Amino acid sequence: MTIAIIQTAPVWGDIAHNHLQAERMILSAPQADLYVLPEMWATGFWTSPDDVAEHITASPTLAWMREMAARRDAAIVGSVAIRAADETYRNRMFFVRPDGTFDHYDKRHLFSYGGEDRRYTAGGRRKVVGSCCKCAMTSASPSSRATTQTMMSRCMSPRGLRAV
Repeated sequence: MTIAIIQTAPVWGDIAHNHLQAERMILSAPQADLYVLPEMWATGFWTSPDDVAEHITASPTLAWMREMAARRDAAIVGSVAIRAADETYRNRMFFVRPDGTFDHYDKRHLFSYGGEDRRYTAGGRRKVVGSCCKCAMTSASPSSRATTQTMMSRCMSPRGLRAV
C-alpha cells in the first residue's frame, strides 16, 4: 500500500482556497492508494464552528473528497468541521473510497486547551476502517474470498508501506 501524507498550509476559513491547494498537492503527488489530509484541513483548526461548519447533508468538502478519490482512484482521509443531523458540531474524519462510499469517525478526545470541547460534541465510539486499496473493492463471494484475503493481508502488511 502506498500512502501519501499531504501537509497543507490552510488559510483560516477559506474553504475554496484550501480545496484548491489540497487538489494541487494531491494531483502533483505520485499515485498512491491513500492520501491523508490534516485535521480540519479545509478550514484550519477552527474552534468556533458557527462560522465554518458544513451541514452533513450539503458538505462541499465531503463532495470534494469524493470527487478527488474518484479522480485519483484512491482513498482520501481528512477531518472536517461538520454540523451533524442532530445540529451538534463534530470534528468528523471522513475516509472516502474511490467509488464514493465513505465511513466517518467523530473525534472522541477533544482539545480542551483550545476550547474544542466546549463547542464540539465528542464522538462516542471507536471506528476501524478496512483496507482502502483495490483489493477491498473485489468481490467477497466464496470463490474469490481466498484471493481477497491474500491481497488484503499483503496490502495491510507494514512491509507494503512506502513513502512517496
